[in-house]
Amino acid sequence: PNGGFRHIGTARKLQREGVKPGIPDLFVPICRVGKGGLFIEMKTKKGRIRPDQAFWIAELSHQYQVVVCRSLDEGIASIRTYLDAMQ
Repeated sequence: PNGGFRHIGTARKLQREGVKPGIPDLFVPICRVGKGGLFIEMKTKKGRIRPDQAFWIAELSHQYQVVVCRSLDEGIASIRTYLDAMQ
């Protein structure tokens, strides 16, 4: 349930269930280039990274490849580049 806007009641319910705000939108769980997977935060061209997102991007970057993509084409290219990288 990452990403998107929700009614406050739904957001609270998800948080009680363990969903953390700021986690990137997509995850590719395949190890490459010394990283445990690829996290992708999708944004619009003018979209801004919120403080909670910046925190998780920095934290996850220690063990995972993390990218911010601003279009579908950029997201696809990031996945292809990551998967093509040598292990």
